[in-house]
Amino acid sequence: IIAVAAAAGLAMVWLAGWSRGGKLYESFYDEELTKLRQQSRTTVKEAVEETVDEKVRKALRERWQ
Repeated sequence: IIAVAAAAGLAMVWLAGWSRGGKLYESFYDEELTKLRQQSRTTVKEAVEETVDEKVRKALRERWQ
């Protein structure tokens, strides 16, 4: 009886840990995906700003020459 109870208890603990580990992995994955999306938006925004800045500088150079 004790062995069966111990085995059932260990199985419940293992299942609970496995479930919690899956949830932790999912939240970690979502967090990393969000960071990557923000980085890509920032990179694209910086690239567009640089392009606009370069165009303005070029137009000013052409105007003053």
